[in-house]
Amino acid sequence: QDQLRDEKKPEDLKLNLDSLATDLGVSVPSILPDSPLYPLKEIVRIVELVVTTDPISRADALLEQDNQKTVEAAKLIENSQSTESVNLALETLNSVSDDFNKLKAHTDEVVKLSQTEGEKVDQLVSAIIDNGLARQTVFSEIENNVHGDTYVAVEEVRTEVLTNGIDALLAL
Repeated sequence: QDQLRDEKKPEDLKLNLDSLATDLGVSVPSILPDSPLYPLKEIVRIVELVVTTDPISRADALLEQDNQKTVEAAKLIENSQSTESVNLALETLNSVSDDFNKLKAHTDEVVKLSQTEGEKVDQLVSAIIDNGLARQTVFSEIENNVHGDTYVAVEEVRTEVLTNGIDALLAL
């Protein structure tokens, strides 16, 4: 019975990943961190944030990028649980945590806009909460497919992402 459960898991993750990506408002990626094209994807992300001058739009873009990165990490685990894939997935998930620190560092800009664009700020807060819940579900799916030290490492990143997300919310 354990063997049947183990054989079924990659397909279960694939089905759940499609649904979870939809919940996060992104598609399942075709370019993953193990692709030679991934550095180009990262450069495009950086440029997008640099050229976006509106703090709320920048925060929205950062959230979308984090949703994409979370699904990318899950897709890596779905494709392979090799040491290299797991390490790349953990690195990708750690960058999501780092992004929440960036978001928190710029919350003062968003707070200033709350007087004139309160509705947009409220939508941002709702998006952070909704995406955070969906992201935690993706983390659960990843954890369901890893074991031992890898599980512990994913759980540590999950906790850090959650903590940094809450800190960013509290700063708003």
